[in-house]
Amino acid sequence: MFTTSKENGKRIYRQKKTNNIREFDRAAFKECDPKAKNKLIQHLKSDIDNHRVNVVENPNRFDVDIIQTVYGYTIYHEVEVKRVWVGDWPVRWKTVDIPYRKAKFLHYRPIFFWLICNDYEKAWKVRGCLLRNRKPIKKLCENRYMGKFFMIPVGYCDLIILE
Repeated sequence: MFTTSKENGKRIYRQKKTNNIREFDRAAFKECDPKAKNKLIQHLKSDIDNHRVNVVENPNRFDVDIIQTVYGYTIYHEVEVKRVWVGDWPVRWKTVDIPYRKAKFLHYRPIFFWLICNDYEKAWKVRGCLLRNRKPIKKLCENRYMGKFFMIPVGYCDLIILE
């Protein structure tokens, strides 16, 4: 992933020029994904009267994360943790960026994409219909990797305090 060279007698580490897209971080996924799913399931169960509501983690780990049934109506939820989001949402971030790889779930209707902060206390809730007619945009992320994202202005998203 890195190459080394010497310039002016100092060893320089550079990222290899492959496709500049970050590789999947399995350790971070194993740490964050279960916490995020559990926190969202807990929130969805507390948000609505539980008499006719069922919220479960999808047993298919390659599919949408959470399936909610409300009065016989199915709602789908996909969860992502934004590890660089700590505390309040920075004012300089004008968009909620949903990774392009989540486009594979847009055939589910309705679907909500959740972007949870690193302390699992807040989340952006983004309606899937907002992604359907948008083109993904390549951008340099704060961790210095290139990624493709659906960039949704924060005014179209709901900031939720997770219970």
